[in-house]
Amino acid sequence: METIEEEMKRLKEENRPLEIENENLRKEVRKLEDASFSSPETVVKLEAKLKAAKEMYRNLKDMVEEQKYEIETAQPKLRAALEKCGKEKDSLGKEVERLYQEIETLKETLQQVQLQRQKAFDSLTSEEEYIYYYIVKQKGTVNIGQLMKITGYTADDIFKIFNDLESKGLIGRNRRR
Repeated sequence: METIEEEMKRLKEENRPLEIENENLRKEVRKLEDASFSSPETVVKLEAKLKAAKEMYRNLKDMVEEQKYEIETAQPKLRAALEKCGKEKDSLGKEVERLYQEIETLKETLQQVQLQRQKAFDSLTSEEEYIYYYIVKQKGTVNIGQLMKITGYTADDIFKIFNDLESKGLIGRNRRR
C-alpha cells in the first residue's frame, strides 16, 4: 500500500507532462492571439488551431482537477489506514512484550521445577531409585504383582515407595475406582 507521500509523488509525476503541455499550449494561444494575419484563410486556420488548443487546455485543466479531487478523497482514507496500522503495530508490540515476559516466567518456573526435581532425585533411597527407573522403563505403566516378584517387596512396601515418589513430585498415579 502506497503512503500518502508516495501517492502524491506518483500523481505529481503523472501530471508533470500534462502541466508542461498545458504551459506550451498557453504560449501558443498567446502567440495566436497576438499575431496579425494577412489573409482570411490564414486567419481561419489559426482560429481553428486556437480553438483546438483552447479545447485541449480545458480538457487538461479538467483532468488536473479530477486528479486533485481524487488525491483529496484518497488522503483521508490513507491517513486513516496508516493510523490503523500504527495502532495495530502498537497492539502487536505490546502482545509480543507480554509473551516475552510470559516466556521468562515459564523459564524461571521450569528452572525451579528442574531444581526441585534434581533435589528429589538426589534424596532417593536405593529402593525408591530402583522402582522409579523401573516405572520410567515401563513408560509409566506398572503391574504391582510383577513388581513384587522382581523386587521381593510386599504390596505395602511398593505402595509406600509410590507414595514417597509421588510426594516428591517424581510420579503421579491414576487410581482406578
